[in-house]
Amino acid sequence: NSNEPTSMEALVIQRNSTPVYFDEDAGGTVNVVGGTLVVPANAFVVESTGEEVSGEVSVVVTQVDVTDRDDMAAYPGSLNAVDSNGISQVLHTYGVYEINFYNEDGEYLQVEDEQSVALSLELTGFTHADGSDVVVGDDIPLWWLDESTGKWVYESNATVAENDSGNLVLEGSVSHFTTYNFDRADSPAYWNIITLTTDRKSHV
Repeated sequence: NSNEPTSMEALVIQRNSTPVYFDEDAGGTVNVVGGTLVVPANAFVVESTGEEVSGEVSVVVTQVDVTDRDDMAAYPGSLNAVDSNGISQVLHTYGVYEINFYNEDGEYLQVEDEQSVALSLELTGFTHADGSDVVVGDDIPLWWLDESTGKWVYESNATVAENDSGNLVLEGSVSHFTTYNFDRADSPAYWNIITLTTDRKSHV
């Protein structure tokens, strides 16, 4: 049935994620599930039309527990990636988030060209595939999901830090929102950290 929700949509419904509202004209730090997003003023446009946005904007964040089998059933795409050299790699997951931005009419939003949103989001898993611990200062690449292949593609870097509560977070920035991972390249495996998405489709 094409009207049935996807696994991630079903998880969002189950979690009943609460929207967080902020003034798009002012921007600033937005507290969300698992951490914070720092949004520049006047940063968003309507995804479908490119129309500039003004006034109240909402963000909905759903966190997936990567140690929970039912949660991981909602994981988007496969656990495979393609690095900058075109070589296939395997991912190991440490945290998954879905992040959706909307205007007052419920339309999906994207970040304007040459704008970016800074993120700081907590890890939900803390051990690498080789058994070593994730530590502050780890440099971890950011990847986006190519839905035509189901594989993750290298984008840019992020860094592990510690927040005021003493929890490990990933800090980085994105210039558009689609489905994202943070992954550390340690051949032959890549370690998947966090997924960020503004909807169930990739818009690159």
